Order: sequence, then C-alpha cells, then structure tokens
Amino acid sequence: MMLRLLALLLLSITSGLAQQGLNIIPLTTDTTITRHMEGQMQKTPFSFTVTNPPANQDLLIIVNGLDWISNPDVLISTKNRSPNFIQESEYFCYVFGADVCPIPASALKEGTTFYISVFCPWTCSFTIHAQYTTETYLELNKKTTLIFTGEDEHSAQGKVVKFTIPQDFKSDHILIEASPRDTDSLDYNLGLFINQGNTIPSATLSQAQGAPSWHGGVTFSLKSPHPLYCAGCSYTMLVTTSDSIPVDIIAREATQDVK
Repeated sequence: MMLRLLALLLLSITSGLAQQGLNIIPLTTDTTITRHMEGQMQKTPFSFTVTNPPANQDLLIIVNGLDWISNPDVLISTKNRSPNFIQESEYFCYVFGADVCPIPASALKEGTTFYISVFCPWTCSFTIHAQYTTETYLELNKKTTLIFTGEDEHSAQGKVVKFTIPQDFKSDHILIEASPRDTDSLDYNLGLFINQGNTIPSATLSQAQGAPSWHGGVTFSLKSPHPLYCAGCSYTMLVTTSDSIPVDIIAREATQDVK
C-alpha cells in the first residue's frame, strides 16, 4: 500500500496534464470503455455526469485490469477536472487488478459531474464502466440472494448491503456470511467489506473485511467486545466478485442455523 501511495504522489509531481485542454472521455451507464496505456506513470481522464438518477441507488465506478500485470487505480473528484492525488479526490480506490469504487446516492445530484482519473504505474490495459445499484437490506437470521450479472464474464461487480442489529438483541455474536450458490462456477474470491454507519466501504477503505471461509465464501465475525459491535447499530457492506453468479448472504446469530 505504501508503494501505491508513493506512486500516486509521484503522479501528482510528474503529470504534465494541464487543467484546461484535457481530452476527458465521458462515461455513461450504457457502455464499457476499453483503454491501453504505455509506459510508466500514465493517466487517462474520464467524467460521469448525473442525469435522471434513479431514486435511492448508489453509483459504482468499476475498473478492470485486462491481464495479470495491469493494475489501474481510480481517483474521483467533483472539484478537480483531473485529480492527480488522493488529497484532491473525494473518492479513491486502489487494489491490485480491479477496483469497485462506490459513490453514495446522497452525492448523486442532478447535473453533478464526477471527474475520474484512471492511473497506471506501468503499462496496462483496462475497462471502465459506471452502473447504478440498489441497496439490499438484511433481516437477522434471514438469507438473501444477490444476483451478479456482469456485462463481461469476469468483470468486477459490487452490491451494497445494509443491516441493523436489533436494539433488543440478547446475544453478543453475529456472523455475516456470503457464499456462492454454485462453487463450481466460482473463479475469483468474494470480497466482503464492512463499515459501521451509512458510509459505503470499498476494498481500499473499510473498517473491517471478511475472511475466506468454506466453499469459496467469506465470513466476518461481529462479536462483543469488538469495537464495531453494538446493539441498535447499523452497518453498510460492499460485496464484490468478478463472477456472474448468485451469492447468498446472511447476518445470523452465531448459535442459529441458516434458514
């Protein structure tokens, strides 16, 4: 991570792109754009303008590296037409290979433009697209299925999930579990990222994340006295995968069987 931060800092120093005259590529939710960048410390600018946003849906900016060496990262700003570093970006995502960068529904005001820099520290090929997603709400001890249907077979995808521990909850231990319906169709690991409150987490910024579990699943144990645990508290989660599969998710009392 320190190397990634250093690379982003170097980009801010070495980038010769001026704020005016930029060839900013517009994104829509209807298309996926493919780009290739040669050399070191390269950046491609994009933009997404909010038009008729669907009610109560979040926006995901999804960038996929197209080969094993491609490692694109994402910086997003509403104030800077070409964000070069984290300090001038409201949103940023930098994990190896693919990024699912969420923007909450509360920020999606009609006419707002998000300026997006995709940065590669070395030669890379990537796709980028924007998609709206509806939040899923979990009830305690009740399984819910998330349907991932990517445009491409192995395109990174994300789903936002929310859960509240009942105020009168008597136990002190909850398991949050996400697992593929068909393990034979799973080619990539699931991701489970968790924040207490309403801020959507990402693989880059989260208060907690799940650990690998049986049959390709991922589990997070929320147990007192963990600092995130409290009766009556709400949680926001991001579930990610690069497979087009159904994923079952449940928040259950640790002593209860899955229903």
